[in-house]
Amino acid sequence: MKKIYYLAYYGDRDTENCRNSHPAAELQVLYLVQVLNELGYEVEIVSPSGVGKVKKFLMYSREYTWQIKKGVRVRYFPSLGSRFKIIPILCRYWMTIRKLKQFIKNEIDGTILIYHSTELYPIYHLLNKMGKEFILEVEEIYADFTGGNRELELQEISRASSYVIPTQLLVPKVTGGKPWVLYHGSCFEERDFGRNFRDGRIHIVYAGTLDYRKVGELVAIDVAKYLDNRYYIHILGIGSEEEVEHIKKRIDSMNNLKCKISYDGVLYGEEYLSFLQSCDIGLYTQDSPDVVTSFPSKLMSYLTNGLRIVANKTPVLECSEIKDLICFSEYNEPESVAEAIRRVDFSISYDSRGELQRIHQRLKADLKILLESIEKQKV
Repeated sequence: MKKIYYLAYYGDRDTENCRNSHPAAELQVLYLVQVLNELGYEVEIVSPSGVGKVKKFLMYSREYTWQIKKGVRVRYFPSLGSRFKIIPILCRYWMTIRKLKQFIKNEIDGTILIYHSTELYPIYHLLNKMGKEFILEVEEIYADFTGGNRELELQEISRASSYVIPTQLLVPKVTGGKPWVLYHGSCFEERDFGRNFRDGRIHIVYAGTLDYRKVGELVAIDVAKYLDNRYYIHILGIGSEEEVEHIKKRIDSMNNLKCKISYDGVLYGEEYLSFLQSCDIGLYTQDSPDVVTSFPSKLMSYLTNGLRIVANKTPVLECSEIKDLICFSEYNEPESVAEAIRRVDFSISYDSRGELQRIHQRLKADLKILLESIEKQKV
């Protein structure tokens, strides 16, 4: 079986090792791994994920591998965690990245796919120096919302020989005429967990970042002011302690509204999927500078769990493969979003999973062509 090395931050929530990563990024990685398996490739996920912040002064996690399933395993490198934030940061650069470099020099012999990260620039340089080509999965241009050096990031991205990208709007910005494949996000057909909410309301969920740089004051919360008692809005969000506390206070100030609203924390795995499937509408109300250089993968998660989508109009969504499955609000303003929610017609048959299967087959065909062209060049 042919092999692909996939450099990506992939976590392990085992209590002994507890390697950190973002659940949404993990879902992206796992789905692409499934597609590669279906194309006949064995995949080794090479994860630079570290222990991160823990309650102890120091926590050491050894180098180890984890067989997820047949044809897929994850490799982790030594890592130090600490209650002091600076220690995991220094460890990542001076221990994990160093070990990763050694692994690439001595053990990698196959096609390389990398999930774009500013922390992995040294790896891009090393591969260029070794004359090894690599595919870069660019989910977003980070500088567009962090305020970092955009010119430097685009220069580093240009080191790749081909790309996996989430939106056609990125093509002229990053590919430089090199081959590319479009990948919006996971098309996993999640198993049916049934519904938990049986109160007769239409349940709406916003699941995603609470990062103020991306979502501002989170329009999804103020939408509740313009809906009646037929609706219930749930916020599932990842953010800093300060961001979460701010969201909770805003929601608490709205407890006298007809439309009910609650912050339901951060959920993982089957608990997360079960919650999504208990809702009727997935909400996207992000309005930030990076909306033309990234794709909201949470929308794919909504669709794989059978939800309808209400989203504010953005160029990325209007030219996407899922545009016909979205009920657009004209503006990213609470009243406009609420009006779009009321327009959702539940009497019309809806098959998001069928459309995702079509996208899945298209992605497989495009990836097969890209990988076969890379293999031919090696001969």
